[in-house]
This record gives sequence, C-alpha cells and structure tokens, in this order.
Amino acid sequence: MPGLDENSARDMGRVVEGLTRLLEQVPSAAILFVHHAGKGGDGEMRGSTALIGAVDLELQVKNAKGRIRRLVVTKANSVAEGQSLAFRLVPVEYRDHPNADAESVITAVDADLDDECPADIPDGQPSRSVKILGLIEELVVAGVADRQACLQAARGRRLIEGKSLDSTAEQFRKVLVELRDADLIRFENKKISLGLGANPNRPNSPP
Repeated sequence: MPGLDENSARDMGRVVEGLTRLLEQVPSAAILFVHHAGKGGDGEMRGSTALIGAVDLELQVKNAKGRIRRLVVTKANSVAEGQSLAFRLVPVEYRDHPNADAESVITAVDADLDDECPADIPDGQPSRSVKILGLIEELVVAGVADRQACLQAARGRRLIEGKSLDSTAEQFRKVLVELRDADLIRFENKKISLGLGANPNRPNSPP
C-alpha cells in the first residue's frame, strides 16, 4: 500500500480488494495483516474502519504481567470474541538441518498469568534475569547484598550493557522489579534481600 492513506476508506478499500484477489488465486492462503493500535489507549485499530470491516478475525496483542502478553480475540465471524491466550517470547536455537550452525530465533510459548517466572526458558539457557539473580545470591551476606556492588558486578560480567552508566542502571532496576514481582528478591535504594523463591549461595540456579 505505498502512497495510500490508512485513514481513507477508499484507499483501504483498494488494499482489501487486492487481498481478495490474492485469496481468489490461492484459496488455501491465510492472509495476516499487521496493523497498529491508536495512541488513545483504547486498543482500537488506527485509521479507516474499512479494513476491520473486511477481516474475518481480529487479534490484539496486549501486555499482561511482566514479560507475559495476551493475544485477545477482539472481532470474529465464526468463534467467540473475548477469548485470550497468554504467551511469552523466548529465544530458542534453530537449525535448518542437523549439521547447520545454530541460530537464535524468537518464538512464542504458552504462559500462565498466575505463574510469572523469569526462568521459564525452554532451551535450558538461563535468561539475563536468572543470571542476575544468581549473581545476587553469590553476593548475599546474612541475607542481604549491596545493591551498588551487584550493579557493578552485573556490568563487569556484561549482563547489562549500554552507552551510559544511567542506561545500565535503569536496565538493572527493571530486572530487579521483575525479580521482585516474582517474589524472588526485595530491594531498596542500597540493599537487596532474597525473597521466598531464591536460593542463597547457589549461583545461576533457576528459581
């Protein structure tokens, strides 16, 4: 749709017409149109409604909890609306054939909204959050670790990287929030203490 206006019903009608012709040529095809929601926060599709009027199924991706997202059926002709599927995006190793070099690709896996855990990586490789949790567990003395020392260690091990000290500090803070929400740690300005799910002095062990 180069040069067309997403707010124009006429232009969006031309897009729909082109997709309809494609379906006529390849009846078994499933056509997926990736679009954006508006900035108003209501989740409504941007631009002309001519597009939404032509589709059989509309799915919206929404944030749910931590790194978990929800895929929600917001419009459907043949299934119930309002259904949702919780998922998370995780890296996995992929090979075109057994002797090919492995490459990391992102895939979606089922998730449970009641069990947000940063260690849930299917290929067995610990996530950055889990590695940082292991680092914190190493530095804990009498149940408490110095937050600045943990930050420096995370930088030293390149678990967080950025163009400035502020950016790495913010990355570290976000990981701490994620671990806190999973009840693995508690933290304040200067100290980090272990939560109920953590394993003190067992570095890099999954929670």
